[in-house]
Amino acid sequence: MKYILVLTFYLILVPTFSKTVKIAVASNFMSTMKFVSRNYEQETGNKVLISYGSTGKLYTQIKNGAPFDIFFSADELRADLLIREGLALRDSRFIYARGRIALYSLDLSIKKNAVTILKEGKFKFFAIANPKTAPYGSAAVSVLKSLKVYKSLESKLVFGENISQTFQFISTGNAALGIVSLSQLKDRQGSFFRKGEYYTLETSLHSPINQAAVILKRANKSVEVRFFLNYFKSEKVQRVLEKFGYLTQGKN
Repeated sequence: MKYILVLTFYLILVPTFSKTVKIAVASNFMSTMKFVSRNYEQETGNKVLISYGSTGKLYTQIKNGAPFDIFFSADELRADLLIREGLALRDSRFIYARGRIALYSLDLSIKKNAVTILKEGKFKFFAIANPKTAPYGSAAVSVLKSLKVYKSLESKLVFGENISQTFQFISTGNAALGIVSLSQLKDRQGSFFRKGEYYTLETSLHSPINQAAVILKRANKSVEVRFFLNYFKSEKVQRVLEKFGYLTQGKN
């Protein structure tokens, strides 16, 4: 390990590592993690390799031996399963964010008429993430049931493999509207962002989307991984998460 000097308000020693930290990240957190990791690399000179996907699929990949160091899940369930299965470190587990979801459409006026539009159902397709593999999809189903429109809309549902594909369905006009992560709508530089309207859904309509992260067993003694997580937990990064539409531990 070598050291480089970084100039902030004063000179401090920041360790740089030869090993790249490999992290698996739920799709809803993709843009946020890209922003955080880019700043981390610029500020420290250390490298991060990120893989994205639905929480369920990433969990399966980890069980099958995928070489990740940290898992940023979109729920608590998969992180806890990995701990119970001996694939993740119990003492590393923490809730890194609480997700928010929103109704989104390119063409429909949903800011003031969201519930009415859902109840009338005058559209062909409604997009949500696959509730079997994506926690944001499960939350979307809960919202529709809470609003008592699930049965009437069930035949119109189209499922994205993950929340990123769900957003793509709506932003390209293939679905008239749907439920996505609020963070995707905050990211106006995103690959599929287009103008439209969105309506932030009340958290009381679904169970909390507590997103847990764990260090995987293969990285048990990795100094690089611990260093990255210390950076991630800093107040500066927590403010970034809030700007991207997440609730953090200080704002829950």
